[in-house]
Amino acid sequence: PVRRVLPIAAAFCGYVVFNNLSLLYNSVCIYQLSKICNTPAIVLIEQVFYDKRKSRAVLLSLIPTCLGVAVAVFSEPTLNAAGVVWALLAIVSNSLYTIWGQTKQRELGAEPMQLLLYQAPLAGVMLMAVLPAFESVKELVAFPWTWMAARWVFGTCVLGFGVNFSFFLGVSRTSPLTMNLLGHLK
Repeated sequence: PVRRVLPIAAAFCGYVVFNNLSLLYNSVCIYQLSKICNTPAIVLIEQVFYDKRKSRAVLLSLIPTCLGVAVAVFSEPTLNAAGVVWALLAIVSNSLYTIWGQTKQRELGAEPMQLLLYQAPLAGVMLMAVLPAFESVKELVAFPWTWMAARWVFGTCVLGFGVNFSFFLGVSRTSPLTMNLLGHLK
């Protein structure tokens, strides 16, 4: 089902790359504020493309939540054109990834672990393809591997797997909006 998993893999890649570029070009304040924009973006995308409407009570409850997070992260906003573009692309890809985390499980009749096993290797190959645009391959190849470095890389992979699995498990049992709001708790 590569063709059917390709959209969520691409959204994941956009989520990773565009968020990192947003953080590179924006202040941490703007980066965090753009992440808050995922909440209304998810509501809008689900309403327009999936005909899912939220109740007035849910919509009203999002206001203090988003404002509270915004107040908590607001510091010194610094904007530039490139940063705004990366932030907007990050919002779209993150919102789609969150929504497709649920819809693709249902569409494919897949359990959370199955979708992760379909999506992760494909996303890994896609990210490897764009790696030379962002990193020096020569420096990566010349990296002096030690057992300690290998343990740190392995540990990071295990933690990344856990985060991604918990996302797919959570979004299958709740909703994209709920998972987005849970993300604000971290």
